[in-house]
Amino acid sequence: RDHVARYEFAARVLPEGSRVIDFACGVGYGTRILADAGHTPRGFDIDNEALAYARKHYPLVRAVESGFRAGNGNAPGELGEADAAVCFETIEHLEDPRALLKALRTSAPLLVASVPNESVYPFFREDGTRVAFHHRHYTKFEFNALLRECGWCVTEWHGQEGDDSEVEANVNGRTLIAVAQRDA
Repeated sequence: RDHVARYEFAARVLPEGSRVIDFACGVGYGTRILADAGHTPRGFDIDNEALAYARKHYPLVRAVESGFRAGNGNAPGELGEADAAVCFETIEHLEDPRALLKALRTSAPLLVASVPNESVYPFFREDGTRVAFHHRHYTKFEFNALLRECGWCVTEWHGQEGDDSEVEANVNGRTLIAVAQRDA
């Protein structure tokens, strides 16, 4: 539910009819939420099986402008021009997310991104193990610094308390969500 809530939030806060990059779209349900809200999304993911599932189960009506494509966050390359980008629960999976954040900045003037909040959901568990498939989690200060370094200026902070939570303004919960503009 928390993933769906992030996409519903993005669908509401993005300018009407936005062309949207959905980076690390997975099986495509979030990309479809954006399309159903009147946006024209392009979903990118590294997993070809997930993309095949997305094309089959969440087809997009305007597939000429939108659709699903292969994309690697470690070497994102050219993503095309868009009005906005969303990048949910992806940054923590990349050893160095700077390349992705800079590529998104080149492609879109607006970003909605989320990461696990280190202050609430620590990367290292009490037993000394770490969260699988994550390279790190971020405090709000660290996430803001990373975004600034990559040319983004956070204009709004939101968050989610837990796994089933809706997105709320100024919540310092398990998930941090930044709305950012391309910094001049």
